[in-house]
Amino acid sequence: MNRSDLLKGVGVALLGFLSQGLFPRQVQTASTTVSKMLYGTLDRAMVFSVEAPQALRNMALAAKEAYGDLIQICTGTNDDLAVRRAMDACSTTGQLTDSVGLVSLSAGRFYFHNPLLTYYVDAHIKGQGGSTKIVAASPNMGSLITISENNKVSNLVLDGAGNSPDCHIGIVNVPNAECENLFFQGGARKAHILAESRAPNRWEIKGCRFARNAEGAQVKFSAWTPTGTPVGVQFSLIGNYFYLSPGQTAVVLENLSGALISLNHFEAPEDDYPFGPITEVNCRNVVKGLNNFGTLI
Repeated sequence: MNRSDLLKGVGVALLGFLSQGLFPRQVQTASTTVSKMLYGTLDRAMVFSVEAPQALRNMALAAKEAYGDLIQICTGTNDDLAVRRAMDACSTTGQLTDSVGLVSLSAGRFYFHNPLLTYYVDAHIKGQGGSTKIVAASPNMGSLITISENNKVSNLVLDGAGNSPDCHIGIVNVPNAECENLFFQGGARKAHILAESRAPNRWEIKGCRFARNAEGAQVKFSAWTPTGTPVGVQFSLIGNYFYLSPGQTAVVLENLSGALISLNHFEAPEDDYPFGPITEVNCRNVVKGLNNFGTLI
């Protein structure tokens, strides 16, 4: 039996165990994905947390024999490098213009000691929901993730963990950036999401939840403009939930022309109501739709 047949056999056996309920349900989705990789029917990379169940880590080791760095198993130290290696393995030429595609993170914690710079275009970092958490493991980081052109981050938790990075996600002068179904917790010195642009871009934040951040705004979008004319950034903030500290501003917009803020909920302590959760500086064409403003009792 060659290596390929052996690996396929491992996949079939493990899926059989799963069908009999011999492994926890949280293993099932990732195990199915690895099995599809073994059969060559799914083109993606996967990164497994140090907290992933041992059965799943064993399966990942088997898959790694066939797929190399497309499968990464974290140790709990410098896990950002493991995600970086997975992304590099998705690149066919090593050029920054390569399309990386989907890099999946398993359930569990990922301890980042340095910011993850995604570099490549069309990269999508996706977790398993609230069970996937990226933790700031070093103090005073610039960001947890700084994303590039056409990048997306979705379905995970980003935790400053008391180490207060400048931001959890940084977006610096890149077109087409998207954040979806993220939960931000722990402090950040400047903002949970900090975006800066020098040219027209499209940024979209939807379905995210922002915990209180006493040090700065929760979302800050700025355009650099030497003439003072607002930059045509297509910015949308839709369906998010903001928990605010007393006196805190949720969203700061600077020098933008073109923004939609709708279907968001802003919640502040009772003694801080009414409040102004959105601050605009030199902006135009900002449309505010059906947002809800509430109080904590």
